[in-house]
Amino acid sequence: IETVENKESCLYVGPIEQGNNKYVFQRCYDATGKWEKTYEISLKNIVRVEINSKYLKHFNMYMKNKIP
Repeated sequence: IETVENKESCLYVGPIEQGNNKYVFQRCYDATGKWEKTYEISLKNIVRVEINSKYLKHFNMYMKNKIP
């Protein structure tokens, strides 16, 4: 998920755990393969959602082995 808020862009990578009509809750990992916290992402700030890209498939296979 890519967001823009106050002219700042953020990219969140990881599984979406749940959502409602205002927020998506996504458990994220960083580019070094470390799990981070679950983020509450406002739907109004989402500008792009990417599903099943080569990058995500590769990283998701790697991260499945690192589930705490």
